[in-house]
Amino acid sequence: MYARNAASPERIAIGAVVLIADGTVQTSAVSVKVVPQGGVAGAGGGTIAYEEGIVHYIPTQAETNYTSFMVIAYKASCIPVAITIITSASATAGYAGLDWGVMANKTTANALTGTTIATRKKWM
Repeated sequence: MYARNAASPERIAIGAVVLIADGTVQTSAVSVKVVPQGGVAGAGGGTIAYEEGIVHYIPTQAETNYTSFMVIAYKASCIPVAITIITSASATAGYAGLDWGVMANKTTANALTGTTIATRKKWM
């Protein structure tokens, strides 16, 4: 899961943008557009980088504050590439977490009916 609304978002490998005329992989002057779920598409405000022909993007914190968002890398006369990012309820990278603010019946206790809890023997 991708951390939602993290202060320092992780980079995203979008893919290769390819020139239609001759198949040249673009390693400069590629633009990025961010399309947030339920929001309006706009020019990416983050950092674009390239590694082995792959366009990387580090979004701004605000761009990640959605349940999901799409990132599109494009350039005139080229085939664009896109990826959809699903975010977690946590701002901590690698942690799915629960968003207790949207949990129903947060204080309800549920019986563990039919559950057995076994203890382990300690071996010396």
